[in-house]
Amino acid sequence: RNVWGAVWCRTSFNHQTQVAPMRAAQRLLAKHGAHTEGYQLVLLRHGQSEWNASKRFSGWMDIDLTEKGRQQAKRAGKLMKLHELEFDEAHASVLKRAVRTLWTALHSCNQHWIPVKHTWRLNERHYGMLTGLSKTEAAAQLGDEMLLRYRRGYDTEPLAMTEDHPCWTGNDRRYRDLGPLLPRGESLKQCKERILPYWYESVVPSVRAGRRVLVAAHNNVIRCICKHLDDIKEENLRAFEVPTGAPLVYTLDPETLEPIGEPDSIGFRGRFLEAPEGFDDADRGAQPVNIGEVVNLAALQREAARLGLDLGGMKVLGDAEQAMRRKSTVYTAAHAERTADCASRRWARKLNENKGGHGTKGAPPTAVRAAAW
Repeated sequence: RNVWGAVWCRTSFNHQTQVAPMRAAQRLLAKHGAHTEGYQLVLLRHGQSEWNASKRFSGWMDIDLTEKGRQQAKRAGKLMKLHELEFDEAHASVLKRAVRTLWTALHSCNQHWIPVKHTWRLNERHYGMLTGLSKTEAAAQLGDEMLLRYRRGYDTEPLAMTEDHPCWTGNDRRYRDLGPLLPRGESLKQCKERILPYWYESVVPSVRAGRRVLVAAHNNVIRCICKHLDDIKEENLRAFEVPTGAPLVYTLDPETLEPIGEPDSIGFRGRFLEAPEGFDDADRGAQPVNIGEVVNLAALQREAARLGLDLGGMKVLGDAEQAMRRKSTVYTAAHAERTADCASRRWARKLNENKGGHGTKGAPPTAVRAAAW
């Protein structure tokens, strides 16, 4: 019913008639203020995994997060919410530690509903025969110098994993149809070559369309992406490490998709989100106090403040002055529970004496107990 509709219906897809006008429109929007600060891309390494904690080579093994890793993922989501980062879509590997990190972070920033794409191409670097070994065991077998070449070298390929290896993943239904694409061991260079096809096919078109993208992946995957974006030299890449659960933000030029900003000493132009002072303290203060849990005075005061309770009537167990000075353990929730039970029984007796009358004063201690403990 309009000229443009007729043109689009009658013209076959080609760069001249469709892609070029869209690019021109993007340039026009940028010229008049849209996306003047660039496109947003956030990279998030998964939280600490069980094999991170025990310093083992994880590779493609599907290792879950530790409790610390789950808290790191939760913190990452809260940090992104604090910085008002919003997303239109997310991408992740098919490994549990990255998937769970993404779920948790999106839930914490109330964006759990955005579409998510999973791909094996965002899996961690495949460590071949090193998979499952601790750093100490690998150093004993290979020597420190060779181990360093495997870990930090750019084009040093580890020994290929054989099918009788206990960590062999070739029979996993996630990778069963990969055929010759299934890696048996990768150098960092080969890892990058495996990532880039998905990067150009799925991530780049979304970023160019102005969609705000979150990628949840792994240490070496993010190192490869950063090398690609910032063109970091191979010798400088050795010193570049991505912390677990730390959101990494890039602002990309709308025309070239190159990072905007001044590079640091190794050429890195991304930025890790920083938490304001007291951010982590506030998060710890919001943890509940459980029955029988021993807490220090500062923790109890934070919990009471969160619940709006007055601790004026509570008694410190032990030497009050010494406890205040050292912030030693002074309270237990179980003690408060017993105190509230005694008060409740006294309240019940008072009600019986009044024969069910309503002339009592104040709120029953049971209400205080329910709110506090």
